[in-house]
Amino acid sequence: MNLHRAVLGGLLVSGVFLCQIHVPTAMGQVRPRVSEAVNEAQRITLNGNVHPLARAEFDRGAVAESNV
Repeated sequence: MNLHRAVLGGLLVSGVFLCQIHVPTAMGQVRPRVSEAVNEAQRITLNGNVHPLARAEFDRGAVAESNV
C-alpha cells in the first residue's frame, strides 16, 4: 500500500513538473493576431462596447487636475 502511494506521489510530482516546463513553451508558439499594419481609413466603431451608464446625461464635466 505504501509503495503504491509512493509511486502515485512520484507520478503526480513528475506530472506537475512536466506541465510547468511545457506550458511556457506552448505559450511561446502563439502566432501574432495582427497580421498587417492598421489602416486608419478602415477603422469602425463596434456597437455594444460601451457601458450602458456611459451616456451624456451622466457626464459631470472635466475632472480637476488634483484628481488625476
